Parts: sequence; structure tokens; C-alpha cells
Amino acid sequence: MLALAKLPVRGAGSGISLGMVLVPALVVWVGLACLLLSLKRPEPAPNERIATGSSATAPELSAPVPAPVAEKPTSPRLAELAGKSPDSLSAKELVLLAEGRADEQRTAVKTLRAKVEASPATLQDKAVQTQLLHFVGDGETARDALSALAAGPAPLGPDLLYEVWTGTTQRTDATDLARALVYSTDVRPKASAALSVALELRVAESCESYKRSCPRR
Repeated sequence: MLALAKLPVRGAGSGISLGMVLVPALVVWVGLACLLLSLKRPEPAPNERIATGSSATAPELSAPVPAPVAEKPTSPRLAELAGKSPDSLSAKELVLLAEGRADEQRTAVKTLRAKVEASPATLQDKAVQTQLLHFVGDGETARDALSALAAGPAPLGPDLLYEVWTGTTQRTDATDLARALVYSTDVRPKASAALSVALELRVAESCESYKRSCPRR
């Protein structure tokens, strides 16, 4: 190669060695090769490929699982009927709607009764008292509501039962049951002193009975 590089090349009226032609060409070729190699992107390592794939799916894996939809208190059918005007419903639909609402009320009062029976102090909550007294006014829910009042603590439970019994001049199944409950063997002992006197006076049949029932100073 060195001998060839020293060979003279005739051109343009002067002698030029072959090396003067080949060396610049070789330099240019090496430069182009280096440029091509630098532009070529190396193949990512296996570990890099795995990391890239994992990062692409990471948002999907870390996305929170949607919470289950809470079950509605009424069926879609009842909700649909409740949203319509009553005069647009048939007799069958009106009865179905009334039965559905009655079922809801029975479920609600049974839940409240179980809550008071498990923790009698719950009855001290004014909102609970209001709910139970509301349920007493419905023949479908009165028994469970009165049972919850009977389970209440002393002297609140007996006082509320007495209020249901004497709070109206109208005699109903609810007032009769309230009277029976307030005199029951496990509710009457929880009555306050004042209520105990009132209960005795209610059943007194003679002057002597009244005298015994009246508080002494």
C-alpha cells in the first residue's frame, strides 16, 4: 500500500503522488463511517425493554378499582312509578306503589327497633324518638315502634309509652298495646316515681286505693 501511495499520478501538467489522492479520500470515508455509526441508535438492553413495558402499563395497574354501586332503597320499577303523577297510574300500579312504600317503612322501623334493642341509650336521641312516634301512627309499623319504646332505658321508655297511650282521646290498637306494655312486668319497674303514681291511680277502684296511691309528704 505504501509503494502504491508513492506512485506518481500524471494530471494537470504536474506530478502528484497516489498517496496525496488516497489519504484525503480515506479520511473522508472514515469520517462518514463514524457519522453513520453515531446516528444509528443502539438496541435497548433487555432490562431497559422490560422497564419501558412496565412503565407503559403502570397507570392501568395502579388505577383504583371502581367502588360498587350502592343498592337503591327502592326498585327501579317503584322509583319509576313514584316519579309519575298518581292520576296517570292504573289501579294496579297504585297498589304496587303503596305496597312498595309500606315495605320500605316496615324495613326502616325494624332496623330502628333492632338498633334500640341493641343499645337502649339510642332512644335518648330526639331524632330517634320522633321517628318512632311517627311510626306509631301507622298500623303497619306501630308494633315494632312500640316494642322499641319498651326497650328504652328508664324512665324514658315508659314515659313515651304513657304519652302514646294518653296523648289522644282516640282508642286504637296502638294505644291499647302501649297501655299493656307500660304495665308489663319488665317495663313498669323502669317507670319514674311520678309515673308510677299515675299508673296506680289509673287502675285504682276505691277510695282506699286512691289514698294508697297518692304520695305522702
